[in-house]
This record gives sequence, C-alpha cells and structure tokens, in this order.
Amino acid sequence: MNDKFLKLLIENGIKYELHYPTSKLSSFELGGKTKTILFPKEMNEFCEILCFLRQNDMKFYIVGACTNTFFSDEGFEGAIVSTSLLNKSFCENKKQPKAR
Repeated sequence: MNDKFLKLLIENGIKYELHYPTSKLSSFELGGKTKTILFPKEMNEFCEILCFLRQNDMKFYIVGACTNTFFSDEGFEGAIVSTSLLNKSFCENKKQPKAR
C-alpha cells in the first residue's frame, strides 16, 4: 500500500486491514490473502476510496456480504472494498421509485 493511500485512510478514520485472509469473508471459507481490505462506513468514505483507487490505477474489487463468493487461494495483490459496514441510511432518505 502506498503512503498516500495509507494517509487517506488514517486521516478519514477508514477501517482497513493488511494481508487479510479472504477466507474470513466468504461463506465458503476459501481464498488466500488480499493485500488490503477496506471497510467504509459512510458513502463519502466509499467515494473517497474509489476515487483514489481509480486515479492511481490500483486494482480493486467491491464486495458485499460475500455469500456465494469465491476467492482465489493465490490471494489478490490489490484492494478489496467491503460494503458490509456501509451505512445504508442514505437510501432511507431518498424517495423510492414506484413500481409500474
């Protein structure tokens, strides 16, 4: 992980772990380690992370609850962004479209 990225995470209080075993994420309990896993709690944190990763051409995956997700036993040399802690309240304040 580069120093600029680490600084962004620390300054914004974004939860992260290094060399995280992806087997802890998957309901199948399979997979090697990922270089970095990120757990944003708010939409602004999520957006900050994605902007940084894209602007710096860093490899990443976005995952949710990881039910039925397989991870390679070889691991992943990028970042995994988990939405498991993401505050869903931003959806509660928006009007939902009516079904037709």
